[in-house]
Amino acid sequence: MDEINKDSHYYAAQNRMELLPNYYRWIHELIAGYLKERIVDLGCGKGFMLKIINEHQEPDLLLGIDGSAGNIDSNLLADFRTEKIVLLHRNFDGYSFDDLVDFKIDTAILLDVLEHIEHDEALLETIYKVLPERGRLIVKVPAVKSLYGSIDVASEHFRRYSRKELKDKVEVVGFKTLRLRYMNLFGVFPYFLKGKILKRSTTFSGTFAPKKLKRLNRLIPCFQFADTVLPLAIGLSLIGVFEK
Repeated sequence: MDEINKDSHYYAAQNRMELLPNYYRWIHELIAGYLKERIVDLGCGKGFMLKIINEHQEPDLLLGIDGSAGNIDSNLLADFRTEKIVLLHRNFDGYSFDDLVDFKIDTAILLDVLEHIEHDEALLETIYKVLPERGRLIVKVPAVKSLYGSIDVASEHFRRYSRKELKDKVEVVGFKTLRLRYMNLFGVFPYFLKGKILKRSTTFSGTFAPKKLKRLNRLIPCFQFADTVLPLAIGLSLIGVFEK
């Protein structure tokens, strides 16, 4: 896929995810207590998580970086840029991340980004180097390696992660694990059905019509509640919090 089509594909996927605000609120509730004061969201998309953090917390800095110029231009915080809210368009290929040191970042967020990076260990090592002592890395990735199928291919995922693989890759560069848990038990079956049985060749959100996404958004609090009361030995995603 060439860069123009890739950017358009990614931008369209972000537009569909905008119909799922409860999903991002759910993620925020899982990570909010681990966020520090100077936060970068690497691969921030249209800024769904940045917006929620800005509404519910008062960090000293919110920095959003994304490889899509369209997502930066239409970012939900684009009209609210200040010294404390900064948005940057950067192509992750060859990006050194050195400017994160200049911004004095103490928390780096990677939400559904690491699986898109061929050399994920190199990215983790780079982030480790630019974070200060006790700086934190928050990662969300697709889980359950056996679920890898046509949806992952269409989403340009290099991999899905086991719990051990994610933990080992992050810890080998020097981080220690503060929290690592599965998320979204009830998403596993529809993903398996659409990606492994029906072999749908689109992103997971692309397998739902907009009206269905809106209905799904209303059901997300139920899925979230189930995740809190059921022992999670599996889930569609893994969320990890790591510290330098």
